[in-house]
Amino acid sequence: MKGYTVLLDSSHKQCELNTVSSSMIYRYLLENGHTITTNAQRADYIIINSCGYHQDLREKSLDLYENYHAIKKPNSQIIMYGCLVNIDNEKVKSLDLLPVSFSDHHLLDNIFFQTKKYEKMTPCCDSETRTILIQGSKDLNILNHPNFLLSRFFLPFSRTMKTNYARMIRGLNHQNKIIVQISQGCLGHCSYCAIKKAKGNLRSRTIDEIIKDITKMYDDSKIVYLVADDCSSYGFDIGTDFFQLLETIHKRFPKVSIQISYVSPNFLVKFYEKYQELFQQVQIPYTTIPFQSGSNKIIKKMDRSYDTHQVVKVIKRLKQVSPHTSFEGHFIVGFPGETVGDFLQSLFTLHYFDYPIALRYSESKGTKSASFPQKKSEMTKQLRYTIMTFFINIVILYKLVKNP
Repeated sequence: MKGYTVLLDSSHKQCELNTVSSSMIYRYLLENGHTITTNAQRADYIIINSCGYHQDLREKSLDLYENYHAIKKPNSQIIMYGCLVNIDNEKVKSLDLLPVSFSDHHLLDNIFFQTKKYEKMTPCCDSETRTILIQGSKDLNILNHPNFLLSRFFLPFSRTMKTNYARMIRGLNHQNKIIVQISQGCLGHCSYCAIKKAKGNLRSRTIDEIIKDITKMYDDSKIVYLVADDCSSYGFDIGTDFFQLLETIHKRFPKVSIQISYVSPNFLVKFYEKYQELFQQVQIPYTTIPFQSGSNKIIKKMDRSYDTHQVVKVIKRLKQVSPHTSFEGHFIVGFPGETVGDFLQSLFTLHYFDYPIALRYSESKGTKSASFPQKKSEMTKQLRYTIMTFFINIVILYKLVKNP
């Protein structure tokens, strides 16, 4: 079989899980003797690595399709891979493309396999590969993000702010990091989440597999970035747990710094003592907590099982034992039934996080929340998003002014 010329693009280059899957496809193509191009008019195949967790990203995936479909050569084929294939299967199937879901990756082998099947590719990405993947694209300029509108005016005049800003950026971008996926899927059933539909139940990799990935790429200058749909549920399906994984990594690489994506608040509270010990023993510069709302009423409607006040207490204690760890927190605004009081509770909780992020609620087809009453108008969601972003600016400015 001849080698094909393939264009590979992604609708969400800043998502660490999307980065891992793009890296897998990229290495898979090269190891099977194919050529990567950035010119759509030269490509025999165009692969779009889609994202579907939010309406904006669903639209971006479809925009990529429309753009490439308009300029591709007549006999080339577009392949759409990833979340959107399952999340909006009806729409994807109506397009002139080949849909490939996470469970149908054998379809890639039907086209591209020569020496190595896709299932043999390990879910990881080094910083060099990521740089290649985003070449020719506008990578996120963090300082131009709306969350830094206030900070950008004062940053040039304060050495303390510059130091704290540099530390924050190390957590937010993927440079100089080894990104290793430890599991896929989760144990939750959140009423708003469509990712479960795309990825299914928890499937953890073995500790040995993860250690092998890290060993291939590790040096002391790089941060090991562990990613999953929910890192905290790692191992429940294979008779181990996240703490055993971190202990093994730390023993094998004593100087390692580990960044953690997506620690579920309910597990943070349930295993607080283990997390406290973990944060004391291991260098963890940055972790992300999908807090979602400061209102317990909204948390219950989201089918998320934790008390927001207990989560805040745990975060405060972890900051005491690991003061140099930065906590990123995600907040959804405009969820169905969210009152002004619920929204204010979220605003009052922002300051417990070093880098809060506001996300407008996006309705996904097939989710439980899509049928909820008391839906918020787009104007209301945008207004609350704007207000929260303003307060996030104040929180971040304060965090940057504080001494390290």
